[in-house]
Amino acid sequence: MIRILTICAILLFSGFTNFKALCNDRRIASAHDRYDSAVQQRSMHKIILACIALGDAYSGHKSDSAYLYYSMALKFANRFSLQSPRPGIYYELGNLHYEGGNYKEALVLLDSSKNSAIRLGEFTTASSALNMIGSIQMDIWNQKDAKEIFEGSYQLAIKNNLNREAGVALSNLSGFTDNSDTVIILLKKAISMIKTGAGEINEVGYIYINLGNRMSNPDSALNYYEKALYIGRSGNYRKMLIQAWNNMAYSLLEKDQAGKADHLIGDSAVPMALADSNFEWLATLYDTWSDVKGAQHDYPGAWKMEKKAMKYRSMAEIKKSTDQVRFLIILLDLKNKDLLISSSKLKLDQQESSIRNLRFILFILFVIILTIALVGYGLSQRNKIRMQRKELELTKKQIEIEDSERTRLSMQLHDLTGVLDQKMINHIEKLSLPDQTLKSELIAEWKSTSSLIHNISYWLNKSMIESLPFNSLIDNILEEYQQFSDLSIKFEVSQAINFPSKQQYQLFSIIQELMNNAVKHVRRGAVTFKFSFEYGNYYLIYEDDGPGFDQNSYGNKKMGIQNIFDRAIIVGGKATLTTSPGKGTRWIIAVPQIKENDEEKPG
Repeated sequence: MIRILTICAILLFSGFTNFKALCNDRRIASAHDRYDSAVQQRSMHKIILACIALGDAYSGHKSDSAYLYYSMALKFANRFSLQSPRPGIYYELGNLHYEGGNYKEALVLLDSSKNSAIRLGEFTTASSALNMIGSIQMDIWNQKDAKEIFEGSYQLAIKNNLNREAGVALSNLSGFTDNSDTVIILLKKAISMIKTGAGEINEVGYIYINLGNRMSNPDSALNYYEKALYIGRSGNYRKMLIQAWNNMAYSLLEKDQAGKADHLIGDSAVPMALADSNFEWLATLYDTWSDVKGAQHDYPGAWKMEKKAMKYRSMAEIKKSTDQVRFLIILLDLKNKDLLISSSKLKLDQQESSIRNLRFILFILFVIILTIALVGYGLSQRNKIRMQRKELELTKKQIEIEDSERTRLSMQLHDLTGVLDQKMINHIEKLSLPDQTLKSELIAEWKSTSSLIHNISYWLNKSMIESLPFNSLIDNILEEYQQFSDLSIKFEVSQAINFPSKQQYQLFSIIQELMNNAVKHVRRGAVTFKFSFEYGNYYLIYEDDGPGFDQNSYGNKKMGIQNIFDRAIIVGGKATLTTSPGKGTRWIIAVPQIKENDEEKPG
């Protein structure tokens, strides 16, 4: 009968787990919808909050994705000098580093969380950050500093009436007391404080387990473990349930109830750990089960369980190492993002070094007669590379000057639009017109024009262009060109495209230039954009049925055409133009797939 009830309970938990997974999927989908909405509204504050929501949704089961979204939120907050989101973002990033075993970076981020939270008066976050800093100090055996930090967290929480955070700090401080009775008193007080505070009470369940561990009487210990199980079931805290069941097994052994302990581990704890692929707890549970089998004098069974414990302990170490490697890869990707230009220069230096080495090796291998020729070849190659680098640097500087001017114009245009808008409307309203309908039409026409000018200011802003998803960015700009021109515009893309911010801005500028030329020359014709991906390259194909031109006589002397070639080179790609009179115009822009840690390459 007991086994049947236990199996029913496991089935119930399994169903609840599936429901929880479904909720997680919905939470992630909801967070993505929130992000898309924030981008469409062009609200940077909402975009940051949406990135945080995405990080929260992925946290707990995909730490690498959570880290990416929290890092995006922090980047936007720093870029736009938004202070309020920073303490929470620092805290979550610090927590991820802590879970990944990167204690040094975790301490730096959590200290930033604490300091910024105190400046902003967010004492809940500050106290939580101190509690986590203390836990890290405990993990690295710095007991003295850990105790001082927990005391600081407790005092800060008490001063600001944060009962939950004070209870957590008090529970941590109980570990520094040798007297068992004092520990029990502190833990009970911590439970009382957490229950009266705001938020979830999952910490209470672990304190109950700690209290059970402190009890010399197995019945008292079982009582506290049952309380922990109740909280674990209520909130589906599966690690708490597993830990409570594991500890209950030893209390049952103290009562000579090895059979019940065997059912508890075999029918409840192990199935749940297996369902969660929690190898670390599986190793502990099989160790416990081995002790239970030993108490039952089933020594072959005990040996079998011990072998399983060793197997899962090895799997747990492998999983932990794999997770840490994945997390470190994400960190390296993000940190290398700001080193692309430096890496490009380093590669050029390496090319020069390779040429020198080749020249030296050939000098050794070939006869003295060929030495002069090899030296000349080496010098010519070095000069060629130097010229390529100078041309690339000059092109970059020209583009940077142009982009800086566009950004300045964007800000001025944005600032002047609102003032000019109101002033123009006031002038129209003061006009003495016999027909009020005409006045309303003038105002409506001016508002439409003002809105167009306002949108133009966005498309000149480099930071805005770099922050938006590429597909929606192109859809929006082409839609605006469609509105104020007679062109038939078609945009074909089979998948979502993600570019690094610098690469995305240059491609967007190329598309702008192509559309400007189409508005001037194609006028009422058809324009088609196609995106494809082949052999590690993205291909942007532009076609129109306009008048075309003689490329040999007209060439790329026009600034706009040269601009397209230059920007393609900046992103490590290549632009190819095909046109002739009466046969339209075709561009092929080939762009390599660049990840955050890849190097920019000159075209």
